[in-house]
Amino acid sequence: RQGKLMFNWYQTPGTVSVAIITKLDNSSALRCTFAERQMDISFPLEHGEPFSWTLKLAENIVPQESCTKVHLNKVEVIMKKAGAGSWNRLEQEGEFIDQQASYPSSSRNKKDWDKYEKELAR
Repeated sequence: RQGKLMFNWYQTPGTVSVAIITKLDNSSALRCTFAERQMDISFPLEHGEPFSWTLKLAENIVPQESCTKVHLNKVEVIMKKAGAGSWNRLEQEGEFIDQQASYPSSSRNKKDWDKYEKELAR
């Protein structure tokens, strides 16, 4: 990615969304394209620096039914899921993000709760 911005992602049963926290002065400069497992977005930042991001998705989307929305302090990318169900991760294995936000803890020892869940499932 060029430029650094904060973002988060969330999902509903039918969509997965990425909110990029930024003020976009010129929404006509926003470029976003979708493929079955990829989203490409680019736009100029406040000081004219370019921002571009290619997101290789963990699951398939429906490109024709995906879109962007520009809000006052964020750019929202809404992607229609190709299949029902919850995504465990946003990006493909080995990419930047591996899971949704973890919950804060005062414990010094980090627990891999997914590991415990898999052991319980056996």
